[in-house]
Amino acid sequence: MALFKFEEHVYKSMLQVYDRTEESMKEDVQRLKEWIKTQPHLPEVMDDKRIENLFLLAKCSIEKAKQKIDNYYTIRSLIPEFYDKSNPETFESKQVMEAVYVIPLPMLTKEMYRVNVFKVKNKDIMNILSPCNVAGYEFNMFELRLAEDYMFGDVIIFDVENVGWEYIKKLTPSMCIKNLAPYEKVYSLPLKAIYMINATPMVQTVMNILKGILKQKIFERIHVYQDTSILHERFPKELLPTEYGGTGPSLEELDRIYRGKYVEYKDRFDQLDKLRVDESLRPDPLQNDEILGFHEEEVRVTTLLEEEYSMRYVANLIAKHHSSLIAWSDDLTRQDLTFEGQGKDENDVPIQEMSVFLAIRSEKQENHCNMKQGLASNLLMDVSLPVEGQERDLQVSIFLQGSKGTVWWWLSNVTGRNLFQWSHSVDPLTYNKIIENFLIMNKCSIERTKEKIDMYYTVRSTLEDIYGSINPHLPHMQESMEIFSIVPHPKLTKEMNRVFFSKVRKENLMDKLQPENCLRFVINLQEIRIREDVAFGDILVGDWNGVCASFITKISPTMLYKTLVVVYEKVFSARLKAVYCINMHPISIKIMELAKKIMKPKLAARIHILPNAEELKQHIPEDILPKEFGGTGSSFDELHDPTNKCAPLVGGISVHYVTRQAVLVDLVSNRFTSMFNEAAISLPRRQQPEVIPVVQFKNKIQSHQLKRSFLITLNLSVLKMKPQQFVKIDDNIIGFVARMYERTEKSLIEDVQKLKDWMQTQPHFPEILDDKRIENFFLLNKCSMEKTKQAIDMYYTIRTLIPDMFENIHPNLPQMQELLDIAYCTILPRLTDDMYRVFAFKMRNEHLIDKMEPHNVMGLLHNIQELRLKEDVMFGDIVILDLKGINMGYVAKLTPSIVSKFLTIYEKVFSMRIKAVYIINSQSFINTVLNILKTIMKPKLFDRIHVCQDTSILSNIPKEILPEDYGGDESSLEQLQGEHSKSGFT
Repeated sequence: MALFKFEEHVYKSMLQVYDRTEESMKEDVQRLKEWIKTQPHLPEVMDDKRIENLFLLAKCSIEKAKQKIDNYYTIRSLIPEFYDKSNPETFESKQVMEAVYVIPLPMLTKEMYRVNVFKVKNKDIMNILSPCNVAGYEFNMFELRLAEDYMFGDVIIFDVENVGWEYIKKLTPSMCIKNLAPYEKVYSLPLKAIYMINATPMVQTVMNILKGILKQKIFERIHVYQDTSILHERFPKELLPTEYGGTGPSLEELDRIYRGKYVEYKDRFDQLDKLRVDESLRPDPLQNDEILGFHEEEVRVTTLLEEEYSMRYVANLIAKHHSSLIAWSDDLTRQDLTFEGQGKDENDVPIQEMSVFLAIRSEKQENHCNMKQGLASNLLMDVSLPVEGQERDLQVSIFLQGSKGTVWWWLSNVTGRNLFQWSHSVDPLTYNKIIENFLIMNKCSIERTKEKIDMYYTVRSTLEDIYGSINPHLPHMQESMEIFSIVPHPKLTKEMNRVFFSKVRKENLMDKLQPENCLRFVINLQEIRIREDVAFGDILVGDWNGVCASFITKISPTMLYKTLVVVYEKVFSARLKAVYCINMHPISIKIMELAKKIMKPKLAARIHILPNAEELKQHIPEDILPKEFGGTGSSFDELHDPTNKCAPLVGGISVHYVTRQAVLVDLVSNRFTSMFNEAAISLPRRQQPEVIPVVQFKNKIQSHQLKRSFLITLNLSVLKMKPQQFVKIDDNIIGFVARMYERTEKSLIEDVQKLKDWMQTQPHFPEILDDKRIENFFLLNKCSMEKTKQAIDMYYTIRTLIPDMFENIHPNLPQMQELLDIAYCTILPRLTDDMYRVFAFKMRNEHLIDKMEPHNVMGLLHNIQELRLKEDVMFGDIVILDLKGINMGYVAKLTPSIVSKFLTIYEKVFSMRIKAVYIINSQSFINTVLNILKTIMKPKLFDRIHVCQDTSILSNIPKEILPEDYGGDESSLEQLQGEHSKSGFT
């Protein structure tokens, strides 16, 4: 019996998406099959159907499909707890079958997605199940789908009605991460949406766990509903099972069919029990982290700024052409430099213009390097020469300091590198102190110390949400320190441990305190300690008096993980000897017990809950305990006071940290530049460097004759530079849009050329459009040749038909420049998932609205469209129109004639598809405006206008797309408009 239903065109449609035919698919499957035969460690040669499905899941990429096939077998050994008892004949799997429905529905959605239903049918059995066994059963379902389904994408319906707290407590972050590994590394199904229906209050706990382990893009596709009504809005009745008001087979019927399939495939599941990879035969060593993803964030260290620049390419280029370098003089006067023999290869990726500083020295010389302030993006490169007479390779390290933090990267074959040669523009005494503390924290292990120093810098990019606003002088940090404080005691215990005390200082302001700021406070304290402190371990005493329930609920598992694991353990290697909690509320005690379950047992055993401060005397000397904690030492406020001489460490928070340490912090995190712009790098000036001719430079390196340090620069503008883009475009977008209209990238190029040839036959045209603009017109007109010709003709003709709309709109004219000071009128850099571009209009200076003329606004909009023709992929728009600050006087200027002319240009020339118009912060006059628009707009377009009195409707747009002004993650409208003005209008 066919388990999954397909219409005839479905398979062909899937192939078309990836530019494949049935014939080419068979060829690709055969290529992969031949490759499997060359892999001695794989236990079998996979059948064609499974190879085909994994190839589809890899978006028809041969290399990605190879990884998936390898992972399909390898992962069974890496997480055996999910697979050892997954055979449908085992007692554990039969228990899962009795407890839960895991059902892929037979029909596909119109987008060719498979809908999967997860629903508990026996809560009592579910509560005693192991999540590992449930996951194993889910993987069995994927095994059936590999054999009989076409796997293109999924929608998940998760009915949480009978999911109990007893089961939820078992979903630890580490277990969830392992559970996700097969989905991500083997199946990688495009996930359209997850609908959590019949939601209960405990769902928030689940969401907190998921938020910490899911990629943001996936997390934002989770939709929570308290009933099932959403299913009828999203899916046709014939697709849904009877349990949800559909006309399809019931879940019970489908469950019986699937159980029959498990019997039918019994031999395959028995075979899977024995299929394991022979690691001794693997051609290349297995990297567990690459599959399980535990260190995925660390691996991203090679992704620089917001685009993936190839550091290896830069390094190879410099190594290949080092004879073309010219030395700088000490005042950093730039000389023109070129490379010879440059060419595009697989690693040649466009990069923004940077300057490279190269410090070359003998190992006998001191590390003196002069670096100018204010460089937004620069590479710092250190070449360490071997000591004379010693056989050793030339050593190269590359560092990048970018606008979003510093990334450190080592050339792979660097050997024998001395740990203390990492210092460049840093005070040697301070730097040596840091190294010394890292060595002590890592028990004097050189390798561990290297790892921790690497992580010390890497974490600034991976935890950008924390480090992005960590400066202690920022208002939110100052406010947090007034509400809550953690102070170290100046005196060590006899075991040489440092004792910290935490306490709420202003209970009435606790609702304003954010856990993230507490973590930032801890990091700042650690920053000072690695420069000024020496201790073997830490003891933390926390007074929970005044800690309210609303604050506790803000502490998510992700937050605990970032604090306890990433920062405290992975970076600072701090040995936590004990944690003593006093004055805890019963609710806080329960939450603490729950938190201990996700910690390592060794750490959890060191957390002690004491009934009162008196008990502390049994664990901590009285002369260290502050008076508020029942001791005889200084009071908490005295320890907190930065002017108190007995509190040198705490004083660093408000004094030392922003003065003496400002330079170092600025170097390791460029985010602090604006805060410490007066901090100068003060280093010993080196001798005047010799300016070495190019011809001699290579010889001197080869003969190791450089006796002192000097500075040189490379101008990388000779590489294929990519100017600052008006928008952000994924390389795959154009091809994807073309395939929507049954075009390939190759045929798209041919069509553009045909249109270009046609333009040459039109004598009335004033010019021949460039390929990019023609391509955009072609896509805007759904790849119709005739419609594109009409649009191109109208592009020029409309200027004669309504010339008043194009007069005096050049962006450099004073009135157009003035408009940029009055209003934000910009498009947002990122596309939505369905490839729409979001446009935003908002008043910038409301008091200047009387100077804002509709003609100039329409002209600015037209100029933006001109830029998009050149740099964007124009598919469709979402418009955000913010009416805050717009008055009736301005609306009166919007005559039907002006609006109608603008819509004519928009429709006849650009043919843009409007997905939605969100009018936010609406005013009382909006009905008047809508009445005007209704008379001149097509009903289909008018129906897409949505009016909202606030900004809540913008929740329909992903957070990473929205600007800061509307609570999003993207840059502010101020920054975006400034960037657009520089990149486009100039």
